[in-house]
Formats: sequence, C-alpha cells, structure tokens
Amino acid sequence: MSKSIFEDLYYGRINPFEKRTQITPEREEIENKIKDEKRYLQSKLSPDDCERLQSLENLFTEASADDEITMFAHGCIFGALLIFEIMERKEEIVNE
Repeated sequence: MSKSIFEDLYYGRINPFEKRTQITPEREEIENKIKDEKRYLQSKLSPDDCERLQSLENLFTEASADDEITMFAHGCIFGALLIFEIMERKEEIVNE
C-alpha cells in the first residue's frame, strides 16, 4: 500500500466492495435455501416465467447495490466528520 489512501483508491489498489462479508454457517444456510427455492421455482415455471424470475432477481440485486452505494457514501461522510471533530478538539484531547 502506498502513502496515500486517495492514491490507492484512485489507482484501484483498494476496492471496498471486494471485501466480502464473512460467510457464517447461518449465512451459508440462508444462501442455500435461496438457491433451493430458485431451483424449485425454475422447475415449475415456463421458460418465459423463468426469464421473468431472473429479471426480478436482477432488479433486487440492482436495488441492493444502490442501497450499498448510498450506505458507503454515508459511511465515508460520517468518517470524515468524525476526523474533523477530532482535529478540532486535538489540543483539548492531547493536553488532558
């Protein structure tokens, strides 16, 4: 990693979305249930309805990604505000 986090972000050496949530046994069980339900529905649906199901899944994924981007942006802003407040109170904190 370089001296600047901004440089690492700019050049793509850091990508916050690459760090995936740790897969717990509970999470794995939920994902397996989703896969099982999807397979079941695909076996019961017509090819056209299977395409609609896939389109619906894509819409859910897109909506979820939009939410994640918004949460990431709010987290960055919150982190910056915390740093600003710390820097404003630096003397007070250091001289205690």
